[in-house]
Amino acid sequence: MKIQLAYAFDENWQAARFIAEIGSGAIFDAKAKLYKGNRAALVTYPMDDCMSFDFRAAELDELAAKHEGREISIG
Repeated sequence: MKIQLAYAFDENWQAARFIAEIGSGAIFDAKAKLYKGNRAALVTYPMDDCMSFDFRAAELDELAAKHEGREISIG
């Protein structure tokens, strides 16, 4: 199963740094790209069906907060 989460930032450079950090391997097996312009990021990663807690989502939330971002709804 693939998980998608989106994060918004106040400035485009914050989104770019968030995406770059994910691209450097900060979050295992995650891919990120710009979303809805240049101040948001869409992150996609696989999740095993047998996992009971999504540790990557928590790691992404922490990484986004480090860059002053917050999770937003997709749609």
